[in-house]
Amino acid sequence: GQGTCVSAQAEGIIFQNTSSTQIGRLACVANGTTQLTMFAQAFTAASTDVAENYSDITNNLEPGDLVSIDPNGPTKAIKKTATAADPLVLGVVSTAPGVLMSDIDDSTGATDLINPKPVSLSGRVPTKVSSENGPILIGDTLTSSSTPGVAMKATKSGPIVGKALEVYGGSGVGKIMVFVSTGWYVEPLAQDAGSGISDLSNLTSLSVENLTSNVVSTQVLLIGNTKLSMAKNGGLKIEGDVEITGELTAKKLNVGEEAAGSSILETGETKVFIETTVLTDKSQVLVTPTTLTEKNLTVTKKEAEKGFTVEIISPESKDITFDWFIVN
Repeated sequence: GQGTCVSAQAEGIIFQNTSSTQIGRLACVANGTTQLTMFAQAFTAASTDVAENYSDITNNLEPGDLVSIDPNGPTKAIKKTATAADPLVLGVVSTAPGVLMSDIDDSTGATDLINPKPVSLSGRVPTKVSSENGPILIGDTLTSSSTPGVAMKATKSGPIVGKALEVYGGSGVGKIMVFVSTGWYVEPLAQDAGSGISDLSNLTSLSVENLTSNVVSTQVLLIGNTKLSMAKNGGLKIEGDVEITGELTAKKLNVGEEAAGSSILETGETKVFIETTVLTDKSQVLVTPTTLTEKNLTVTKKEAEKGFTVEIISPESKDITFDWFIVN
């Protein structure tokens, strides 16, 4: 019968096996209430999902509908999903929940819900699907389609409602068994014929200890604090220092104005100072005369980050032009 608890410890129903060992119980939660607590080593339900009730404001939802949170409704309100990959997708309207959290007072029927509908939180549930995004195979992750209340195969990163337990490739809307487990699907990296990563366009960041691939296609690559910019014509710009421990082979090598140039040792002069900030204490300076002369041009002084002096023993009767190149 219906009543209230008088003594939480004394009242309740105890279940025992044939050996008189307690295997379960129904007992009062607290004195003066109608609430009970239930304990058992195991529970068995014929249906296979756990659900809780939500408000169906328009009262048009039916079992198998894919639903999302209704941002314009009251608290606990749901509606059919309205867009593909609906970011507010919540679950599937359950057909026959194994366990239902009703949010309804059993003794009075009181609730703040409007047209309560059970939404599966986890478990196997018949779900409406379509082939909008291609045939559905067992194990495919599912998201909302452009058809209200209907799921489709997920192929792009985004919210999902669960995994298909049956195949579907028909036209129109069908219904298959789905394991409900809301979450987020991450689209796999596209691969080339050699199974190497070829498309990183969907990543905002990639942090790995080792990356092996036949082809990596990207415009900007950050390695530590060094930025590599790759042009479509194959050009490479490196913002930072580069250290090569092996050999460097190139058809043409261009250097900046600070590391190479041309100068003049004027008539009657025996030395000239070349200003450059790239010079270090360990730099080597190569000097090549471009004027026919018997004079030997010698680098007699080097000042780090300032420049170097080119000198001859005695003055020449004409200007001597020369090229110079700094190797660090």
